[in-house]
Amino acid sequence: EALRVGSLVHDKCEELLNGEKLTIENDSEVQKGVISFCQWFDEYKPKVIAVEEVLYSKTLKQGKLVCAFAGRCDLVVEMDGETWMLDLKTSKSLEDYTYVIQLSMYKMLWDSLHPDNQIDRMALVHCKKNFNGAKPTARTKLFKEVKFDKVAVESALNLYYRYEEAFD
Repeated sequence: EALRVGSLVHDKCEELLNGEKLTIENDSEVQKGVISFCQWFDEYKPKVIAVEEVLYSKTLKQGKLVCAFAGRCDLVVEMDGETWMLDLKTSKSLEDYTYVIQLSMYKMLWDSLHPDNQIDRMALVHCKKNFNGAKPTARTKLFKEVKFDKVAVESALNLYYRYEEAFD
């Protein structure tokens, strides 16, 4: 159910960003997730650079991929003269450290594909799906900056290569 709601919220936010008309019938969690996103968007007023961009790299170092992963980042925007990579989350908490690793991997990929527009900062946008009332309260945290963690990505890659080689 969480995957269904999260996927629908992502799809609806993408439709909004692409200027499409939205219809969300009889699904309060999806409606609330989109309302949370809209509240965040209205407050921060980002300039959209990319939506749902596929990220990958073919760069090799000593015969191995520098980034042996790929992904699709939710959103890259400009805010206050800086380029931000954002990940939309509908989960109850934004404290899952795997989110930092995911965004760090996406940043590495983006930076290799866009050398003239590197990511300055990263954050999670909380598309909160379970608030009471018509909109999230003023104290609801809809935005959480996270720090790039190259060491975590390199550790994950080292584990990948260690076990990938065992199954050559």
